[in-house]
Amino acid sequence: MENRLRYAQRLTSVSVGTNLILAITKISAGLVGNSSLIIADGVDSLSDTFTTLLAYLGVRMASKTADEGHPYGHERYEAILGKVLALFLFLVALGILYQARREFLDPQSNIPTLFPLITAIISIIAKIVLSRYTIHYAKIMNSSIYMADGKNYLNDSYASAGSLLGIFLARQGYPIFQPIFTVVISLMLFKIAFELYVESVADLSDVAAPAEILDEIRNITQAFIQIKNIDVLKSRRHGKRYYVDMEIAIEGDMSLFDAHAIAEKVHDEIEYRIPEIKHCMIHVNPC
Repeated sequence: MENRLRYAQRLTSVSVGTNLILAITKISAGLVGNSSLIIADGVDSLSDTFTTLLAYLGVRMASKTADEGHPYGHERYEAILGKVLALFLFLVALGILYQARREFLDPQSNIPTLFPLITAIISIIAKIVLSRYTIHYAKIMNSSIYMADGKNYLNDSYASAGSLLGIFLARQGYPIFQPIFTVVISLMLFKIAFELYVESVADLSDVAAPAEILDEIRNITQAFIQIKNIDVLKSRRHGKRYYVDMEIAIEGDMSLFDAHAIAEKVHDEIEYRIPEIKHCMIHVNPC
């Protein structure tokens, strides 16, 4: 948990700093250089600072140890903040889409200068680097909220590439392409918001563990020759990990002490070999 929080702090510092610089640069370039497309891109970068702060808040809250009020821990707070982040991204996408509508009504009023074009090139490079950096640590942390952040940055690089092309075409006498690419940016954000929302709902809805994890649990359990059968095997997702409830069948004439010892060994082996398992509860049935 401490490493996860440390990685989150590092990611947040780098991401917020980078996105603030990009947002200020893009919005300034759009205002000075007469490009609503790069302004929309800048608003997207500004929203990224808030999404990263939300991601950090979610990880920080999820990293808190269990207490009397939350005996099962705080992991689900990350999913709750993920839903908030998805809603925020949706609203940003809606705002950008509204801006595109205005541009479609009067495309000729926005012929950009060279400044927004150069800014878009810088943004593409910065966002690709930031995306790879974020996704790398998101995988280490097993964090869907930071993974969504990383994918968002990658899509931002595509959006900036679209901005570059739209600005270039507008400078060549085709200003209609600015609102077209503004719509593309908003659609990318809608997609990320939807995927994050679905992932967050899965974190909160007690979905079962993947089949490969359940198969590994069965293999570990069946390796104990004293266990005659697995009567029940259920699992539920809790944040990024799983709770497992299992009933095993053991010879009825075995002593309670020995049966408990076997169940405890199975429990320890499962939690040791499968890091995705947060806790395994085992009940012994006589056969």
